[in-house]
Amino acid sequence: MSRVLRMAVLLSAISLLAGCSSKGPAETALKGADQALEGARADLAAYAPDQLASLEQANAAAHEKFDKGDYKGAMADAHTMVTQVQAAVTEAGQKKEEFTKAWSEMSTQVPPMIAAVETKVAELSAMKKLPAGMDAQTLDGVKTELSAAQQQWGQAATAFQEGRVADAMQFGMAVKASAEGMMSKLGMSAAPATN
Repeated sequence: MSRVLRMAVLLSAISLLAGCSSKGPAETALKGADQALEGARADLAAYAPDQLASLEQANAAAHEKFDKGDYKGAMADAHTMVTQVQAAVTEAGQKKEEFTKAWSEMSTQVPPMIAAVETKVAELSAMKKLPAGMDAQTLDGVKTELSAAQQQWGQAATAFQEGRVADAMQFGMAVKASAEGMMSKLGMSAAPATN
């Protein structure tokens, strides 16, 4: 559990012990809920966006109750929200692990596919006459796709290094599909998937 989330849980517990219907404890509980949500926002935005949207709505509703003088209701909502944030953070962490594992597998598959396409393109480009079933227009199209795929794979690798694993996966899947398409156009067999 992050330091911010631990502090939020502590604030929530303090406010619960302080009383259920006064303004001060409710304000403390809301502060704890706000801190919990902000501390978890980055991970939830990346791996559990639906839960983040739901929690933001719940937080707004709790603040609205507080503004209307329903301190007991606001505090109860705040306590519930802190618990929900903890659960969402756990789920986001699990998704991050899944994405990281999938990225590890993808990063062993895609670069060799791109390299194979690059080698094949170089071979075909060096020929005075293209083989049957291949024409200059198709080859030029693959060259353009290859350049784009190499650039996008670089973006995927950068995203992963920056901790944006979900973005890395999105870029990586697009590159893999592109590489498979290029291999098909060049009459190459796709590399077998690794486990």
